[in-house]
Order: sequence, then C-alpha cells, then structure tokens
Amino acid sequence: MRLLISLLALATALTTFTACAEDRPRRPESSSGDGGAGGGASSSGSSSGDGGAGGGAGGGASSSGSSSGGGDAGGSGGGDCSEGVGGALGCGGPAWPHWVPEASKTYTTTNDTVQDSATSLMWQRQVPAGKYDWQQAKDYCAALQLEGHCDWRLPSRFELVSILDYANDLPSIDTTAFPNTPVVWFWSSSAYAGSALHAWSVGFDGGSVTDDYKDLHFHVRCVR
Repeated sequence: MRLLISLLALATALTTFTACAEDRPRRPESSSGDGGAGGGASSSGSSSGDGGAGGGAGGGASSSGSSSGGGDAGGSGGGDCSEGVGGALGCGGPAWPHWVPEASKTYTTTNDTVQDSATSLMWQRQVPAGKYDWQQAKDYCAALQLEGHCDWRLPSRFELVSILDYANDLPSIDTTAFPNTPVVWFWSSSAYAGSALHAWSVGFDGGSVTDDYKDLHFHVRCVR
C-alpha cells in the first residue's frame, strides 16, 4: 500500500512538472536564411521602438523580434515581448497595442485568476498577504505556480496601469474582478532609468505612478 501511495505521489509530481515545463516560453530558433530582400522580412529582426503599451510601438508585430526601447513592454528590457503580439511570452493579444486607459474592460474570472479581454493578459486574482522589496517581488512571481501555469512574472509599469480603474477609488480597480485589493502601492518590473536604485511602482489609492527605492517593501500581483 505504501508503495502504491508513493507511486501515485510521484505520478502527480511528474504531471505538474510536465505542465510547468510546457508552460515555459521557448527561445525562438535561429534561421540562417537571407530572410528575403536584404533580410527585411526576417522573423528574428530587432526593433528599437520605445516599448510603449505592451510593446505596441516597439516591434509588437515582429514574430520573434526583440525590443530595445523603454523596457516597459512586458517586463525587464522588453524581453517578455520578444515573441511579438500574441506571442508565447506574454505580450497579450491583438488588442493590446491599441489599449488606452479609457478602454472598456471585460474580465473573465476564476477563483485564482483574471483574464483581461482587452490585453489578453492573465492576472493573479488574490494579492498575497506579504510585502516584498523589488527583487523579492520578481522572485516571488517567477516561482509562482497557479492554475497549472508556471510562467508568471512581475508586470511591467504599463501592464499594471492597464488594470487601474479611475472610476473607482480606494482601491482604484474593479473590485468585482479583483476583490480584497489593498489600497497600497504595487511593484512593477520596470526599472527606473534615472537611478539604478529605483524602480517604478503603481498606487491603487488613486492611480499614481512613481519611482521608489528598490529596497522598499510593497505588495505584488503577478501576470502572465
């Protein structure tokens, strides 16, 4: 009986590991072809756009292009958007480059997650009780396993702003989709260009966005 229980536990662990491994984004394969006329149509071309809202202006349409711009698109340095719009690394769907703060929001919720139809981003629904400094916040999201997904990350500044609801106050968010959201500051993954000691944070006590010292402890909500 003990052997049977041990085998069942091992099978469960292997299933979870496999699901997580499949969830991880894969590095695009490199191509040795000439990529068309002068390489202009190459799917691995890089973009120097400013990495705006979800990378919409900074190489969002490139199937595997990287953005070297402002770094707000999907995390640190735009790396999370290297697959392009709708890619495997979390840029969101086709509507994401056209998102504006006034865009109507439609959320699909489960007990643990919120899916945003405008950006195609999936959010952690419940905020963890603890507070983290900036590096700890990134580590927490990277280690999160939720609803069978293991590719969670700390959202960029633009991504975090996308769930602000300026029609609400204290907290400035849709409290039906995101219940029990504390009226506090949340870390984003976006580093502050003006100082290596600072990173961007977003306040859900009115929708303010500012830079703060990375060693301060704020709340976190992960995204994928």
